[in-house]
Amino acid sequence: WSWAAQSALAEAEVEYEDKVSPSIYVAFKLKDSDKSIIIWTTTPWTLPANTGISLHPKEKYVLTTDGYIVAKALYESLLELGVVKGEISKEIEPKSFENQVAINPLNGRKSKVVLGDHVLMDSGTGGVHTAPGHGEDDYKVALKYNLDIIMPVDDTGKYDENIVKLNLLPNAKEYVGVHVFKANDIIIKLLGDSLLLQEDITHSYPFCWRTHKPVIFRA
Repeated sequence: WSWAAQSALAEAEVEYEDKVSPSIYVAFKLKDSDKSIIIWTTTPWTLPANTGISLHPKEKYVLTTDGYIVAKALYESLLELGVVKGEISKEIEPKSFENQVAINPLNGRKSKVVLGDHVLMDSGTGGVHTAPGHGEDDYKVALKYNLDIIMPVDDTGKYDENIVKLNLLPNAKEYVGVHVFKANDIIIKLLGDSLLLQEDITHSYPFCWRTHKPVIFRA
């Protein structure tokens, strides 16, 4: 969706350019547990619409001594970054987490743990923040697991009344009408202690060919 042109775009109308985005690592605590799955995202503004965490069904996961669950293949890189500080205490099959519930630290809403082949092991944590209203892979996995599809963003790329109705943010009324790219910093502050690391990254991102503004994804 091009919020600048207020239009849906075909694949051929999308151009890729470099964009600086905030890269964040966030702990989602498993319900009734002291353990947390760590997610990684470069779109903090989509976190209010999170309804799931996707793990890869065929990868091994590990629990660290400081209580975090990440993909075994990414553990060393996360240790280097300082996202996790503990040693590996045990290996875990992802299947054992399927349909468990984690809690979104932003709004206290439930986030169901699901399995999906779209989870990559080249970056991140192996736990993919899943907001079905804001991503194609997320949408497909949501249909399979019957996750809620929340999309609280209007045609102009601003949060709409759904963030109030669904209680997606603390003091949600304050954020109605805030553009999603301006909301990134707000979301990062609201995460508090559950934010484990934030850094800016430059990556290839889809832009609208007509307005030359970055696009967003809306279901």
